[in-house]
Amino acid sequence: MSDAVFRQVFEERYHHLGTLDMIRPLAGHDINSRNRLLRVTDSSSTSYFVLKEVLSDSLLDYLCRLVEACAQEGLPVPKVHRDIENRLFSPVESTSYVLFSYSQGNPFPGTEAALYSLGEAVGRLFVFLQTWFPSTRDFSQYQPLCQDEISQVAKILPDLHLKADSLLMMKRLLRFMPRLLWEAKQLYAASLPRQLIHLDLHPDNVIFSGDEVAAILDFAHILHEMRGLALGYTLDRFVPDANYDSARVFFRGICKHLDLLPSEITQVARFTRLEALRRVSYILRDLLQGDKIWIDMLSVHLRAIQRSYRWDRFTY
Repeated sequence: MSDAVFRQVFEERYHHLGTLDMIRPLAGHDINSRNRLLRVTDSSSTSYFVLKEVLSDSLLDYLCRLVEACAQEGLPVPKVHRDIENRLFSPVESTSYVLFSYSQGNPFPGTEAALYSLGEAVGRLFVFLQTWFPSTRDFSQYQPLCQDEISQVAKILPDLHLKADSLLMMKRLLRFMPRLLWEAKQLYAASLPRQLIHLDLHPDNVIFSGDEVAAILDFAHILHEMRGLALGYTLDRFVPDANYDSARVFFRGICKHLDLLPSEITQVARFTRLEALRRVSYILRDLLQGDKIWIDMLSVHLRAIQRSYRWDRFTY
């Protein structure tokens, strides 16, 4: 949906929220740039932010109910805005969207107090998600690449006409894959706890007010999976240099509310690699299907795989 069309729809259906001051693409890793960050000024001249998030029809109703249930539990999540006719979402140009508001805040400040606050917020959220699953929908999205697909990618490499650094990156990735697939099978055989998890907790999706979490955003990737997968990914994104002392602060915050198994903490590095592998799997499938926007994202997740080896020595 174009910004002009969205602006028109906003004025028609959401004018009760206030005057739309600003609209721009949301920073982060949204490949299609379909999400927008808006600033709205209400009748009292108070500015706050609204995230317009494009979601599939199959997820919209479920996620709106989930976010509203989280808010009722006092969890730091966006508020779902209903339009003037009390609808949760609005279809425009065959695209459905929903508006979420959240407290005006700042990016992750990088302090240990903020890490502890993040851990607490994640722990509280995961305790709630353990019990909230009113759907028969299958949220399991993880499908590891098979060796045949890896071989297919290797065969088409010469035809991609990649720059030297990109070609080197692809060759290194393909060399990693057998080890990563082995680790994935080992983790899945370990029968670690599975539940509904957020899975996309990175600095672009958490808003802070000082050192306190003001809101956790973007539940579009939520799925039923090993919760350690989300914890390893979150830790890696917020403490990218494998600062073990800061990592322990993060886990102390989580354990204030959520009982973790020792194996979930000691497997941090492998969980991080598994999550990167899961994302790489989708990207390489896009590559095999002729998608042209894969290479930058592939580079991001390859770096995540390489960084994850720094966590191998971490124990809580």
